[in-house]
Amino acid sequence: MYKSEYIAELQLICSSSGSYVAKIRRGKINDVLNLLRSKAKITYNLDNRLIRMSYENYTLTYIYPDRLILKLGSGKTRKDVIKLLESLLEK
Repeated sequence: MYKSEYIAELQLICSSSGSYVAKIRRGKINDVLNLLRSKAKITYNLDNRLIRMSYENYTLTYIYPDRLILKLGSGKTRKDVIKLLESLLEK
């Protein structure tokens, strides 16, 4: 089970599309959003409750209050998601 300073939980949503959901730790949501905004391109923002972003050909979706959906694509594994999260959330 993957856990980090920012992520409390990581679960597979759909293996065929390589989609995962990460639960952001309480008290770290603003930090995570600031890091994402600094690295990813925001393609849609609905009052900061639903934010769609793109980063290195991947689609990320923040859903208020504490969920981050990462869609990597077919054939991607949990290791790929962890690597992506680590690159996104490094300071």
